[in-house]
Amino acid sequence: MTERGPPADREFDIDDFPAPPRSKRDAPSLKILAVENSSSAQRLMQAVLLKLGVALPDLRLATSSSEAMQLFTSWRPDVVFVDLDLGSAYPRTTEPGANGKDVDGDELARQLLSRNPRLNVVVVTAYDRDHPRVKTILAEGARDVIMKPLRAQRVQEALALCATPRVPPAAGAGRPGAPPGMGAPAPRTAAKR
Repeated sequence: MTERGPPADREFDIDDFPAPPRSKRDAPSLKILAVENSSSAQRLMQAVLLKLGVALPDLRLATSSSEAMQLFTSWRPDVVFVDLDLGSAYPRTTEPGANGKDVDGDELARQLLSRNPRLNVVVVTAYDRDHPRVKTILAEGARDVIMKPLRAQRVQEALALCATPRVPPAAGAGRPGAPPGMGAPAPRTAAKR
């Protein structure tokens, strides 16, 4: 398993990532929150979403987990794109905004899903799909993962998946809308002392 870290922050040109053919009237009407601490990656995500037909009133951007939680509470998005290494510049804490610190993207995703299990969380990461953090957050309820560098086609596929109804799984059942091969999380067992 090759472990890749996030690429160095650099400027992107939206024309480097052409959107697939799509008319604006075909875009799903979803309220989307994109959480990304890199300004260039945030601009790229915004540009891709707008190019795919997402209207500005349906899009909010956050640069931290505490800002994301405030927007989530007040605006109630349908889809949240979360950078997995969102809080990598901050020490890990258990609550967004605790002691002025922010949490990483996987912890933010867990907290969002605990508040709304039907929420469509899409993880955006430079790590391989087989990376333990990616596997864990998918098993815990994230709807999809998009590998960096960001591609308009993958964002469009994730939005199409998120436009389909999501129903929390029954105990022991597979997760509807989960990526292939991802069923219900494995049951947790108590550690022996």
